[in-house]
Amino acid sequence: MRTSALHRLRPSPSKARGFTLLELLVVLLIIALLTGLAAPRFYEAMQRRQTEFGYALVKRQFDALRVRLAAQGEPFVFDKNFDFSARKLPDGMPLIEIPEGFRIAARGELRFAINGACTGGVFEVGAPDGSLRELEMKAPFCQPGYR
Repeated sequence: MRTSALHRLRPSPSKARGFTLLELLVVLLIIALLTGLAAPRFYEAMQRRQTEFGYALVKRQFDALRVRLAAQGEPFVFDKNFDFSARKLPDGMPLIEIPEGFRIAARGELRFAINGACTGGVFEVGAPDGSLRELEMKAPFCQPGYR
């Protein structure tokens, strides 16, 4: 009996359709390798973004600090021993909300006048990853900017 070409291309009903165990294992191995290569880079990128966000948050808070201190109506002085976490404004709000893991230290003395002007100064901002940046407050209006 002669079989047609179409009949030979069709799988026989007795053969099961699907993937073999070896094919599935190869696909799982490839997925695992790609995940192993991508996961550390993704984690590092997330850490960098979190650090950059923290630096930006500190800068915005220092920018708003000038207005908040002027509204307080009395002169204010930062020095090397100033503790940001302990100091609160008369309204009960913290002076600056420091992001988790960050630290801020004044390099020298920085004075705010009643009218919102300041003498200028530098703060050292440290991130959880160990990086440090200098936040310069430029006199007379205390515009913050990283060096």
